[in-house]
Amino acid sequence: MSAHRAMDARNKHMTSQHLTDVSASSQLPTNWCRDNQHKKYSFEDALQMIRRFHGFPAPGLVLDVKMVSHAMDHLQENILFDAKCETSNYLPDAVQILTLCTMTGFPF
Repeated sequence: MSAHRAMDARNKHMTSQHLTDVSASSQLPTNWCRDNQHKKYSFEDALQMIRRFHGFPAPGLVLDVKMVSHAMDHLQENILFDAKCETSNYLPDAVQILTLCTMTGFPF
């Protein structure tokens, strides 16, 4: 079995328990992400927020929440921005979770 196939097989079995185990065993910062009101969330709090919104902590959505939070850290305050997602999977959910904006216009 190639290394690529082995990695795919391992990724298929990633569950929320695996994500929880990662957070428990890692030295993750308590301020893992933030929302549009500057409320800070730990990794565990972010996973809980994702579970409530999406039903389960999809790895792509976990990364997208971090990415949207990072982008907001680099935007000017008190200015409205448009968010354009070039995918209909996970990234629009991350924008909605952290900014309370509603994403529309799918499919592209």
